[in-house]
Amino acid sequence: AASRPASASLRGKRIVVDPGHGGDDPGMIGTTYGTMEKDLNLQTALYLHDDLEAAGARVTMTRTRDDERPSLSARSELAQSVSADAFISIHFNSSPKKISGTLTFFYSESDDLKLARAIENRLGEGIALKSNGVSFGDYHILRTNETPAALVELGFLTNPDDESIVRRASYQRKAAQAIAEGIADYLSQ
Repeated sequence: AASRPASASLRGKRIVVDPGHGGDDPGMIGTTYGTMEKDLNLQTALYLHDDLEAAGARVTMTRTRDDERPSLSARSELAQSVSADAFISIHFNSSPKKISGTLTFFYSESDDLKLARAIENRLGEGIALKSNGVSFGDYHILRTNETPAALVELGFLTNPDDESIVRRASYQRKAAQAIAEGIADYLSQ
């Protein structure tokens, strides 16, 4: 599928980007290379920030430094306080099973589901890992968010192949671009 330019539906929109974890909370630690999820989350979120701003969106980050760790409530309240059009939380996954790929979570079956589907459709177009679709997620960051919100898991740090791939800046850039395009698709519906 040919990608449409994202800029038209993103121009002037307010997007909150949440790099999950941070500070003294590393999130998942990769089982093969010891990759810290919080670092991947932040780097990928910064690429997403740049892609969205280049398309004309106004982006608010929940954190921009490694030593920051805003509370879950503060993260979701930020979206409300800036009247965001969408909220995206960036994560990398773990599982005791040998599983690979991306997965996008939603809470509300109205706007959250539409946003999650739009993002996962773009991720599924090929960013080096297969799409595992969308799934209901009863996560605080989604449940308490009045803004259309999605939590994106961009690979499994418990899978040696995934961990090897997601550590690459080229993968993080592709993932960020796909997320930006998915947000644009959602906003143009």
